Amino acid sequence: MHPTSATVLDHLLRLPTPGLNAFLFNLPAAGLIAFLFNVMEEVLPIFASAAVVQGGLGLTPSQLAPSLSFGGVVLMVYALKGFPRLMRCVATWW
Repeated sequence: MHPTSATVLDHLLRLPTPGLNAFLFNLPAAGLIAFLFNVMEEVLPIFASAAVVQGGLGLTPSQLAPSLSFGGVVLMVYALKGFPRLMRCVATWW
């Protein structure tokens, strides 16, 4: 009989692997940052530049550029400064 993925994960979590819990927390957290970057760069411009009758904001590229620039800077600062600090604080919970 083959073990299920739940039993394999339970077994891996019981192994004496230092840092595994921090890794398992960091992986989805880093994925969340990647998701936010994707939304900011791909979905927001399409939504913002669509016509108002189509449910968008009807912005021109020159109106959209400042918000994208600001959002990009904020996400980069968070990814470089905030995320590592958050992970150091949260990793001690494990």
